[in-house]
Amino acid sequence: MSKPHRMEVEKTVYMTTTNFNNPTAFEAGLEKAFDGEASAMRSDAWARFAALGAPHRRMEAWRWTDLRVALKDELDFAASNDVGAKVQEAGAFAALEPFVIMVDGARAHWAGDAPAGLSLSYIEGGPVHDLLTDHPTALAAAAFAQGGLALHVEASYDDARPVLVRYLLSEGQRHMRLFAHVKTGARLTLVESFEGAGGSYLNATLEGRVDEEGALTRYILQDGGADSVQSNVAGFSLGARARFDQTALLLGGKAVRLETRLSYDGEAIEANLKSAALIGAKRHGDVTSHIVHNAPGCITRQVHKGVAAGDGRAVFQGKFHVARAGQQTDADMQANALLLSDRAEANHKPELEIYADDVACAHGSTAGSLDDEALFYLRQRGLSETQARAFLIEAFVAEVFDDVAPAALYDVFAGRLNDWLCGHGGIARDGEARI
Repeated sequence: MSKPHRMEVEKTVYMTTTNFNNPTAFEAGLEKAFDGEASAMRSDAWARFAALGAPHRRMEAWRWTDLRVALKDELDFAASNDVGAKVQEAGAFAALEPFVIMVDGARAHWAGDAPAGLSLSYIEGGPVHDLLTDHPTALAAAAFAQGGLALHVEASYDDARPVLVRYLLSEGQRHMRLFAHVKTGARLTLVESFEGAGGSYLNATLEGRVDEEGALTRYILQDGGADSVQSNVAGFSLGARARFDQTALLLGGKAVRLETRLSYDGEAIEANLKSAALIGAKRHGDVTSHIVHNAPGCITRQVHKGVAAGDGRAVFQGKFHVARAGQQTDADMQANALLLSDRAEANHKPELEIYADDVACAHGSTAGSLDDEALFYLRQRGLSETQARAFLIEAFVAEVFDDVAPAALYDVFAGRLNDWLCGHGGIARDGEARI
């Protein structure tokens, strides 16, 4: 699916053993469940994962998101048919009239005929993307997913209707893989909805490539239950003059992580990543990214807004790696957090690693509480305290969703924001779902 490409990134060296070191009940359950007669690809992924174990806080990249603790108890694998008819509907995205992909853990298929220019196939396994060979949850997905759904997008495809992928899980654990290849000059709008609940673990990967002058627009809504654990990682290599746009909203869970890894393999690539995390009490949300600039004249813009209430924890980790070949890189990363209580936490780690000498790269990070003067100003104009707080939180987050289109998709994100405000002491301004 992905072409070989030069990566100036340190690689992890793996042991060949398939035994965990002091395994938790969850890890021991995985070891017991792994098929000893699996394919060479799956067996290799399993060996690499077992050498690492479930991600934990002693791994620098996971210091604030300890899945080993969140998943310490043994967890059965979810039955492949427990999704049922619910996933056959578009859910909150029905107004978009999307092409819906069904995911039941063992097979995935269209609800109806595939549109022209977009082919769909189920593949048995597939190598782990070059960007994810050191990633523990991606390796776990490769080891335990029997196969994955592959999308091939031709230049003739009309992306006026998006493709919707619903990941729905209420109990147990499930590992899934999705592959996407956006070919030269093609465009794809992909909407992903992660809807775990209960004491479940949903682990998904999205792997692929955007060829020259192709474009991938990705919208993500993570809306799991307070006890759900979710990990989602995407790895994409981008060709010359390609475009990658991503907008994400996380509502957190017991432990939730959304990670994006991109490699720029041609000149004049542009990527825009926007994300918001609305993290309530006893919830955790982590947005992590690693962008490797391997070619000249590329542009990256990243904006993250985190809001944490109660004892919620909002995590942001972003890294721009500029290789020597990445001259004339123009990259900017901004992460801002709003803490609504004294017990709320925001952990930020923005990084620049630059080996080129002709670049314009910057990053910034802030964390603070609601402005007392702004609250007083709004109160003096007749708003209640909860209304004033809601206005200020909306204003803080709104930048992330400014460019969301069409209106039906914008309304989904705005509705989730208003719902969150209602549940955390704020109210919608006029009862409508809007930002």
